[in-house]
Amino acid sequence: MNKNRITKLLVIAIILLTFGTVASNYAEQRAIDNSKIPEDMEISKEFQKWITNMKKRIDVSADDFRLKEKNEVFNSASLTITSASNEAANAAHLAKLAEYKNYQNVRFSPNDFQFLDYRHQRRSDGFRRYLANDVYFHGLDDDKIIDTKILTCDLEFNCYFDRGFFVDNHVFVISEFSRNEVLPACTFNEVCTYTIKLHVFDLINSTQLVYESKPYDLNLSEMTQYF
Repeated sequence: MNKNRITKLLVIAIILLTFGTVASNYAEQRAIDNSKIPEDMEISKEFQKWITNMKKRIDVSADDFRLKEKNEVFNSASLTITSASNEAANAAHLAKLAEYKNYQNVRFSPNDFQFLDYRHQRRSDGFRRYLANDVYFHGLDDDKIIDTKILTCDLEFNCYFDRGFFVDNHVFVISEFSRNEVLPACTFNEVCTYTIKLHVFDLINSTQLVYESKPYDLNLSEMTQYF
C-alpha cells in the first residue's frame, strides 16, 4: 500500500471518528435535555406561578425534576368522545363549560374550551362518577368533544393532586404529592417521605410525560392547607 493511500485512509478514519464523537455527544446531550422539564413549560406563566408558590414551603426548583415515564394520554376504558357537529352534544358541552366556571379546583385552558377538574370530592360529569383521587378532563379537541378520567392515583400512597394548569391550549400539567411505598402506614398529619410528580399531557402528540422530584419529608396536611 503506497504512502498516499495510507494518508487518505488515516484522514477518512479521523473524520469518521470525529463525526462519531460529535454525534455521540449530541445524542447524550439530547438524552439529558429530554430528561428535564420542557423549556416552554418551565418558562410558562402558570408553571412559574406554581413553582414560586411551592418554593415558599419547600426547597424545590425545576431542575429537581427528572423524567420518570412516558404514557399515552387517553385510556379507552374511561373515555367518551362525541362529535362537535352533534347539536345536542355541542349544547351540552357549552352548558358544562358554563357550569364548571363556578367551581373551585377547576382550571380552564386559555381558549376556555377545555378544563381540568381536580376537586377533592366524589362527583359526576353526567356520564361517570369520579372519586376524590381522580382528575376529570372535558374539552373540545379539533372537532371532538372529550370526557375522560385523565388521571387517578392510589390513596394508599397518600396521593394528593394539588394543582392543574394549562401551558397552552394543547398542553396541561397536573401536580401530585405521593409516597413511593405503602408501608409503614402514614396519615396526612404525620411527617413522611413524599415526592412531587408533574404529569405533563400533550394532546397534539398524545403523550403523558411524568416528571418526579427528589424526596421530601413533609406533613401533607400542612402542605395541602395552602392549596
